[in-house]
Amino acid sequence: MINHTTKEWNVEAIRLLLPHHEAQILKLPLSSMAMEDEIVWLPEKNIINLPPCVSVPLYPWLLWSLWTSRNQYLFEDKMFTENEVLVRATRLAREWQEANLPKALPNRTPTLPLHPTDLAVSPSVIQCFSDAAWDKESGNSGLGWCFQGGSATICKQGSAHRPFVASALAAEAWALKKALKDAIASKL
Repeated sequence: MINHTTKEWNVEAIRLLLPHHEAQILKLPLSSMAMEDEIVWLPEKNIINLPPCVSVPLYPWLLWSLWTSRNQYLFEDKMFTENEVLVRATRLAREWQEANLPKALPNRTPTLPLHPTDLAVSPSVIQCFSDAAWDKESGNSGLGWCFQGGSATICKQGSAHRPFVASALAAEAWALKKALKDAIASKL
């Protein structure tokens, strides 16, 4: 997917092989390490779909099951068939899904304030507030943060810009990271 002479994205190859993912691929920054191109998997008509057994994505559990099977083969000399790897992945996914289903809680009145601003803050506490804006088309994001003392005075604030951000959630994470770095640098 990378043009080896220009070291840029090979847009023609991306449009030919993955046209529906072109925008997302072009937003990814290129690595400085040269790697060989390869097509790992493309949808085919002869693929047999598994029956629906879990409502969570199965591929992370397949990867985990493959990885642990590989480790058991290398370090414990245990071999597993493809079917055993698939059954283990399905079992792990089902266990995770059952463990993480929302449990019905008794309806009770919360004892803590619902909003952080309702809490009484000690004058010695410094709060950090961060926010981010993200443009899906360009992948650009704007980051902002401020630190506020217990007396509601702003003691420090900052902002930054970051290109090539993949999602709004990633932009929020970058804003928080920048705020924490600023706090450390300022010795707050």
